[in-house]
Amino acid sequence: MSTYYRPTDPISLEEVKKLDDIEVVYNKEQKKEILFDGSNYLHFDCDKDGNIVDLYRYGGNDESYILETLENNFSTLIVSEYEDVYSNLASEDTNVITIKLEVKNA
Repeated sequence: MSTYYRPTDPISLEEVKKLDDIEVVYNKEQKKEILFDGSNYLHFDCDKDGNIVDLYRYGGNDESYILETLENNFSTLIVSEYEDVYSNLASEDTNVITIKLEVKNA
């Protein structure tokens, strides 16, 4: 299972790389950088200015430490796709498409 997240304010990837608590490492399989706390990881996408605008948790990773570290160091909140405000935080550079299916009663 996956969960998608967005910060309420963009987070500078260059500033994240300066943190001691989490690392930005290169994932050779996917040919992109990911956030890593020593045990768990989060994927992310940046806008054209190098700011993290989308975060993704896949599988059984525990994203809580990474998200808490980002929130505390960058004075921002990070919301999940299950929160109403999530869609309003989409960057114009996002690669994430939200699809909403509705069932109509016949």
